[in-house]
Amino acid sequence: MSASIVAFNSGNGVLVTTRGQRKVHLVSYGSNGGLPNHVGTINTTNNEVTRFMISHSYTFTGFAFYWEGTGEAVFSIGNQLLRQPVGMAGLRR
Repeated sequence: MSASIVAFNSGNGVLVTTRGQRKVHLVSYGSNGGLPNHVGTINTTNNEVTRFMISHSYTFTGFAFYWEGTGEAVFSIGNQLLRQPVGMAGLRR
């Protein structure tokens, strides 16, 4: 299993764009307020493109995520045009 790790940077959110169904696995870490790390998933049943706002947080400074889905997934930071692949789980359906 692979994960893309991105640090929160100056109020810019991390946007994950996926194609197909399944879920994004997410870890929010590095709380500047003493909160424990948060682990969870975000599901989609959409067969087409779904966009997830992964971060817009002033509490957590880092985010790790990977895509367990039927199609491709990329991430971007803020309004940057650069898109990078998201790590994927070994499961493909």
